[in-house]
Amino acid sequence: MQTQEKKFPSSVLPVWLSLSGMYVWILIFFTQPHKEERFLFPIYPFFCLCGAVTLTEAQKLFHCMFYSGSRHHYSASSTWFAVSICVVFSLLSLSRSSALYYGYHAPMDLYIELNHMSSKLEQPFPPDKPINMCVGKEWYRFPCSFFLPSERWYLQYIRSEFRGQLPKAYGEGANATKIIPTHMNDMNIEEPTRYISITKCDFLVDLETETETEWEPNFVKRTKDWEVMIKKPFLDAEKSHRLFRAFYVPFVSHRYTKYLNYVLLRSLRKTNGKAKKGKEKKQVVREDEPKIK
Repeated sequence: MQTQEKKFPSSVLPVWLSLSGMYVWILIFFTQPHKEERFLFPIYPFFCLCGAVTLTEAQKLFHCMFYSGSRHHYSASSTWFAVSICVVFSLLSLSRSSALYYGYHAPMDLYIELNHMSSKLEQPFPPDKPINMCVGKEWYRFPCSFFLPSERWYLQYIRSEFRGQLPKAYGEGANATKIIPTHMNDMNIEEPTRYISITKCDFLVDLETETETEWEPNFVKRTKDWEVMIKKPFLDAEKSHRLFRAFYVPFVSHRYTKYLNYVLLRSLRKTNGKAKKGKEKKQVVREDEPKIK
């Protein structure tokens, strides 16, 4: 007597359902007016799944095209194909990562070297004087406050061509994170209270470019006011070859890429007597500006 086998529903989701979350997320965020790559991080695992599914289907297609009469599993005839794809992908990924490192690691190197030579840089200042390190157009490349040498150092903003809302420092004290911050908005409108006068800057981090504007001059050329302390190479994407700025090729890329200087400048302005008093009168920012540690 034949017994019927009980059929249980499969616990494996169909491919279209497994990937549906990725397509829904892309549909929602790609239709937004403001897009950033960081918005995609929740679906990074789906990218891996999608790549695996694509590779599997490519293996099946290859097997059907060239081994359609074979009784062997499709993976037996196309393993080399999958391995080749993975090897090429790995090499391209390594090349891309290297290009990003060699092209844009200057800010990290600069702040690391700043810590190494901080004792020398602090010598001209009284022990109790706060040290203002300013950023203008390079505000978004500042890594975090852990890269400042000590609690004496404060990150400050000077005005640039950017007209959005800059980050604001937390208040100080035990309940700092509970304090409701002032001078904030939910429309990314510029907040002038974030800025300090450049005459208050002890140091300045900037990218030396050939293009100058009213709010983004070439500070390196102002040798009477600023002295270069640290200089690091930073990729000039506009003047570099599209392929070699995106992918690093040993012994070749350097021929087709151009670099700018990412610099740390020290202020040489005289702040004594009438010169200091005259400059302070021209300042339009408040004296109680927030300081970012």
